[in-house]
Amino acid sequence: MLQAAAKDFPIDFTSSWLVGDSERDILAGKKAGVTTIAVRTGHGNKNYDVAPDFFCSHLKEAVSIICDTFPKQLWATLKKALGKQPVVIHVAGQPFSGKSTLINQLQHQAKRDTITTQHIVVPSDETAVDFLRQLASGELISHQVRSDNAHWQGNRVKARLHDAAVTFIEHHTEPHGHFFKGCENQLWRLQTPEKLRQQRLQGYVNWNAGQTPLTLTTRATTNSELALSFDTIYTIAPDAQSYTISKKD
Repeated sequence: MLQAAAKDFPIDFTSSWLVGDSERDILAGKKAGVTTIAVRTGHGNKNYDVAPDFFCSHLKEAVSIICDTFPKQLWATLKKALGKQPVVIHVAGQPFSGKSTLINQLQHQAKRDTITTQHIVVPSDETAVDFLRQLASGELISHQVRSDNAHWQGNRVKARLHDAAVTFIEHHTEPHGHFFKGCENQLWRLQTPEKLRQQRLQGYVNWNAGQTPLTLTTRATTNSELALSFDTIYTIAPDAQSYTISKKD
């Protein structure tokens, strides 16, 4: 159906989106090369093996992601900073503050510019420091994919720091910037209004009923190894409709 539409209309799949509520929808989008968004309404995309590019609560939220101009502006700024050395972007924030969504949006922009990226989620337990040391040393690490759908939680992917021009490292707590020498380092801290964050969390819990129990751990620490040594710190404060960004020296 998508291929037939492309013959009748001037459709560019690389800049197109497909929003669906089932595995069949997402698979169709993946095969056609469009960006896919799964929603929790309708069939709800439960217990499937294929991961969409984005996961939203409903169609309105999906539309807001498609129409959001902030990631385009942010990516344009980031692209100017790209040079010979790799760039490491640490994205920190509380659970359901929008870290994964923002990273996915930036990766979507990078793909259109044929710039390679990777997204690595740091464990939120006592293994985080060792995990980052291994990554920073250039070792090939195996890390678990975190997804809205518990069925995909067991998927593991392998990554090496210099395998991409831009590496996004997602944290719950403050990251370990000084590990990554020889890279351009930036920290982006997402600050989401607590009411909105709780709404997202509650929506996830309601949708997640019957799947693997929800477990969230946010570990605050005073470990001296967590001292920050970033070139730039950005505070990204998203609300229900828009993002604002402020730079701190």
